[in-house]
Amino acid sequence: MGDEFDVTSTYNGRPDDFYNLYQFAFQAVRAAFPIASVVPGDFSGEGSCRFPYFTGPIIPGCTYDTQAFLHHEIALGMVPTYIPRSANNFWDINQGPTPSATATDVINSYAYVETANVTVLPEIHQFGFLDMPFGPVGDDTSSLSANWDFQALLALKQGLPNIGRVFNWGGVESAAGLNFLNGNGWIRMLFDNLQGSELYMLPVTPKGALPANNEVMAVGIVDGDNFLIFVSNFDLPVRNKDLTQMQFDPPIQLQITLPAAWVTGHPSWNYLRYSESPVDNVFAQIKTDFGANVLTSQFAQCSVCFASPMTMATIAEAATAREILAANFTNGRNYVGIMQNGLKWRGVHSAGNSGQLNIDSNGLTHNFSQSGNVITVIVGANEMLVLRPQ
Repeated sequence: MGDEFDVTSTYNGRPDDFYNLYQFAFQAVRAAFPIASVVPGDFSGEGSCRFPYFTGPIIPGCTYDTQAFLHHEIALGMVPTYIPRSANNFWDINQGPTPSATATDVINSYAYVETANVTVLPEIHQFGFLDMPFGPVGDDTSSLSANWDFQALLALKQGLPNIGRVFNWGGVESAAGLNFLNGNGWIRMLFDNLQGSELYMLPVTPKGALPANNEVMAVGIVDGDNFLIFVSNFDLPVRNKDLTQMQFDPPIQLQITLPAAWVTGHPSWNYLRYSESPVDNVFAQIKTDFGANVLTSQFAQCSVCFASPMTMATIAEAATAREILAANFTNGRNYVGIMQNGLKWRGVHSAGNSGQLNIDSNGLTHNFSQSGNVITVIVGANEMLVLRPQ
C-alpha cells in the first residue's frame, strides 16, 4: 500500500489516515484473494518518527512510525506478510554512501521495527547506488555500482539471514536501439548461476590502511565440491566541486585466507574481471570514444563518472553519439566483445608460485601469488575478480 507513505512528501496525512487506508485495502484484497500478500509501502530511513528512537525529537516530514503501525495491525489481526524498505543511496546527497553504511542502516532499522510478537520478514523494494557527484543526471552504470551492489547485498544477507527479495533497477542500458550490460547486470548474471550455493565471508587483509570510502570484501561461494572466490574493492571518490580533481585511489594489495580444505598444493586459477578500465568496462570505452566534443562538460571533466551512453552525451551531439554506438557495437571497438569478455574465464599466468593475472590498458600489474591457503593479489579501484581453481 503506497510507496514511502511514511513520509509526507509522498503521503501528506496522519498516522490514522494511513492505518485506515491499509485496513480497508487489507480487508478488500483478502475478501477476494484469501492468501494474497498485503503489505504497507516500503518505509524510508529508520522507520521511526523519532530519532534517537523513542526519546528523540520527531523527524520533520514523518507521517507514521513503522513499528507503531505494525503493533496497531497485529492487534487487529491484519499482520503484513512482510515489511518492505527503501534502501537507495545517492552519491550527491548521502555522506559516505558506502556498502557497509547502507547495510548497517538497513539492519538497524529492522531491529527497531521488529516486535516481540511477530517475526518481521524484511524485503528491499528500492535498492541501488544512484546519481552523479554533480547531481541527479544519471546513475553509475559500471564497476562502481557492481562492487557497491555486491558488497551491500552480501552484508545484508549476513546481517538479515531471513531477508526476502531485493529489487534493483534493470541490468541493461538501452541506447540508440542497442542494449549494454551494466555493472548490476554483470553481478546478477553470475548470481543467477549460483542459486542454492553456500556463502562464506573470507578474511581479507589490505596492505596498509584503506583510504576513506574504500571497502574490500572477499566471499567464497560453494556448491558441493566446487567453489568461487569473489574479491571486491569498492572505491568511492570524495565529491569535489572541481570535477577535474576527482580521482580513484591507487591499486591495493589484498591477502585472502581460504579454508585449508579448499586448496591442496598450488592449483592453477581462472578468473573473471570487471573494472573501471575500457578493456573490461564498455561504458568507459564508450566515454573514451565520445570524447570532449560529444560529452557534456560535467562528464568530460569527471574522469570517475560513467553513465548510460546517451546520458553522457550532449543533446546537440545526440545524433553523433548514436552513430558512434552503432559503428562500434559489433565492429570497430566491438562493444559486444568487451561485454562478452567480462564473462569469459581466463587463465592466471604464473611462473612457479607467483605471476601476473594480466597486464593491459588498466596500466596495472595484477601481481598474483599463493602460499598455502593464502592468496595475495593487487586489485584496482572498483575492480572485482572472481577466481576459480582449474
